[in-house]
Amino acid sequence: MATREELVNTYHRLIRDLSGGSANDELTVGSGESASMSAPQKERKRRTQEFQSLPSYALLKNFDQDEFVFIDTRMEHEVAHGRAAVKHYVNIPSHTLGPIGFGYAQVDTDVFCGKVLEAAGGDSARTVVLSCAAGVRSKAAAQWIVEHGWHGQVLEMGDGFNGWQGPITM
Repeated sequence: MATREELVNTYHRLIRDLSGGSANDELTVGSGESASMSAPQKERKRRTQEFQSLPSYALLKNFDQDEFVFIDTRMEHEVAHGRAAVKHYVNIPSHTLGPIGFGYAQVDTDVFCGKVLEAAGGDSARTVVLSCAAGVRSKAAAQWIVEHGWHGQVLEMGDGFNGWQGPITM
């Protein structure tokens, strides 16, 4: 059994890997720009739209569900425990289980973004909302969509389903 320190280190490594960083990079998510980013990374960040991370209660309160496509980036076995009761809901896993069932491995970002576009009816100007269990994987997925040139607003439910304030359906 892994020690608490090993689990924390694995968690931090996962976040760093999901954000595209290296072992020496500071962790940045969303629109943040780290001083340790390379010049090409900074330029790519300037050229792309940024996503917005919102808590679930703000998302439910301020947005009409008919205005967006809701993408659940959790894996299928996680969704089996219930899903958000929202319109236009689609499950598109952004990660798979890692080696020997521990941790996560990123899926092909081109394939993922293609599935999101398909879920939006081929309209990249639609607003997309992404969520996962705690907001880590959905932040990575939101960044991929932005980097693939999404034209509409990209929102990410920062507290994930762990903080979801709406109804859950089975």
